[in-house]
Amino acid sequence: MGTASHNFTVTYSAAATNASITVTSLATVADQTPQAITIGVGFGYLNLGVCTVVLSNPAAPIGTELPTTTAPFQGATYCVQIFDNQASPTVTEPLTYTLTVKHY
Repeated sequence: MGTASHNFTVTYSAAATNASITVTSLATVADQTPQAITIGVGFGYLNLGVCTVVLSNPAAPIGTELPTTTAPFQGATYCVQIFDNQASPTVTEPLTYTLTVKHY
């Protein structure tokens, strides 16, 4: 099981807005075999340099846009995290991935 996070910055604060995450690709590191498993993804904030997830989906299908609905984003630095679901693990070997984050 593993976790990776990436930071992104919202550079304006006129109003709180939503965002979405899409896992656009997931493949094995060894031979780039595409994977059709679900994987966990979430949005969070940085706490002493660590991504603290507050909105997540532990079973995100590949290619499905997962939007937020509570307009939590204002001007600040946030993070997105990809992880194996501890309650129902699907990752059996190291993977490469591509995420798309949209901020509205």
